[in-house]
Amino acid sequence: MFSLLGKAAPSQRTALAFVCASFFVYFVMMDMTQYFTLQTQKLLEDTNTASGYSPFSPMSIKLLLTNYVEHYLTTPTVEYFDRITKFSKIFYFITPNMITLSHFLLALVATRMAYSDFLYYRRVAVVLFYIRSWLDALDGVVYRSHKGEHIYTSNKNEWGYLVDALADTAGGVFFCTGMWWHLTKTVKPKQAPLDQSWKISLEEGGEPSIATEKHPIVVKYSKKYLYLMIWKYGLLIFISAGAWTYATEKYQEVYEVALADQEKQVLQLASLRSNTTWFIFWLWRMLEGQLLLHVICIVHFCDKLWDFLNFIPVYGYAAFIFLNGLTHLHIYQVRSSLGL
Repeated sequence: MFSLLGKAAPSQRTALAFVCASFFVYFVMMDMTQYFTLQTQKLLEDTNTASGYSPFSPMSIKLLLTNYVEHYLTTPTVEYFDRITKFSKIFYFITPNMITLSHFLLALVATRMAYSDFLYYRRVAVVLFYIRSWLDALDGVVYRSHKGEHIYTSNKNEWGYLVDALADTAGGVFFCTGMWWHLTKTVKPKQAPLDQSWKISLEEGGEPSIATEKHPIVVKYSKKYLYLMIWKYGLLIFISAGAWTYATEKYQEVYEVALADQEKQVLQLASLRSNTTWFIFWLWRMLEGQLLLHVICIVHFCDKLWDFLNFIPVYGYAAFIFLNGLTHLHIYQVRSSLGL
């Protein structure tokens, strides 16, 4: 982020810094509110009125693990949009699957613009993809409205769940493909150091040869190498999304289940409200697949995709492995203490 600020014009740096600081303060304030709400409210307890909405109620495991953008920006704007316009009531004939199809088609349009030669169109592509994400949240709101539900959770037995998951996955894959195609047209060759020329030329898709001072090796990145670079991050998004879903289900099994023993109920609630659980939930919010997709979209908007891909994947995989190990250990400890 600092490199993005450093290479922008002074006015752009000021504006970008202000926006980043504003979002940071907003997210911190919302997180603090959610933390203290959790200390006084039980899971699946709907405290909203029929006409009201709160991003903190009804509290559920899925809500607690949802990333910042979806939880504090996308979903609230969609909820308020539906309540103000009565969209799901007036246009009752528009089904969630219709909205899913529309945001998938929008992802295809964004993909085409994502590899444009012009930065302006690539930025429009990112904006379109964020609109796609907004529509993705809208289909969930419409579904809950039609079903008369308020709890933020997943219904895997519904056909729409599979349709939405496939559309989300395909849309993300196509958009990443568009970014890869952009890299094949814009990444410039680099001159390999003499003492590392043989190694670098092989590792980065170049032809192996011996460099001399008069004839240094210039590595031209192959499409295959660029493909692997973008899909290293794409794979991180995919496995993070799957692991997030798995962790959500496992935490639901220990925290959203009703226990007959009163002492275990107290222990269950204390464990849920503990700082350890909150820290693990916070990490999942930071490494959730949708948030990782938002991050690379922002990077593409700032035209720093290649720099980002050369830096982040190694640290991302390390953080992912650490979080998964910590999560499994924590779930095992909670299940053991509750006798589940």
